[in-house]
Amino acid sequence: MWAFLHRLRRWYGHPAELLGVGLECLAAKWFGLDYGHKPLAVSVVMGVRNRKGFRLQNTLKTLLNQSMPRERYEILVVDFGGEDRLQEWLQGLDPDIKYLHCPEKGAFHEARAKNIGIRQAKAEIVCCTNADVLFGKNFLDVVYLAGKPARRVLVECNRFNLELEDVERLGERLPEEFVGLVRKEKAWMSSWARGDCQAFRKEFMLALGGYDEDFRGWGYLDHDLERRCVEQAGWSLSMVNCFTLIAHQGHETTSQDREGNRRVFEEKKTASPLRNQGRTWGKC
Repeated sequence: MWAFLHRLRRWYGHPAELLGVGLECLAAKWFGLDYGHKPLAVSVVMGVRNRKGFRLQNTLKTLLNQSMPRERYEILVVDFGGEDRLQEWLQGLDPDIKYLHCPEKGAFHEARAKNIGIRQAKAEIVCCTNADVLFGKNFLDVVYLAGKPARRVLVECNRFNLELEDVERLGERLPEEFVGLVRKEKAWMSSWARGDCQAFRKEFMLALGGYDEDFRGWGYLDHDLERRCVEQAGWSLSMVNCFTLIAHQGHETTSQDREGNRRVFEEKKTASPLRNQGRTWGKC
């Protein structure tokens, strides 16, 4: 029974959150969406290194084609030691994309890169994602509705996984085609990957100490954050995949960082949700 309930939570989150977001989405459809009096509703943060190419272009294209008005959200791309002249390339896509460069020549550090972006974010709600994700048109609106209550809630969205063959075949056409692939069941949903959508109120994330910078490279920092927020700090978990969708563009990769971080995750014995205490974090 407990295993079944745990699986339900990973797919749908807390029942009260599911119902609340559903009602908010219906109200927004009928009466329009009120973004409040502050200039920015959501800050989107991603960390990259030498990722210039059609996958990142597709990611940004779907973020720039949201139902949320462009002036109500910002996109922060944290370039952690990249050498691919990313800034001028980004300006060609949208001059309002915020480029943050950290001239770090050591190993890529996803946790630190995202923490840098979180600290620089201007909106109350911050959504951390990755450079190979495609977003449904209403994604940011749904994240905003789920995260806007002034309480501690972690917003996540299970992703669909697009096969490498389809990604390579469709290339730059994916932003227009990926929803069709999902509807034709040519993509499969994963409840394991969490880092493609983790949204929260910035003030609460800062109080926890951000992503744990003990995690090097990439992987498992997202699982650690969920455990800290939901199991240790008592936050609610809001899964929004019933109301929007995200899809991962398959690519060749290595599991070396992920396996090392898995060991770090399993060896974390502290019951405290706080991380990076007593040291400078989220700085270049």
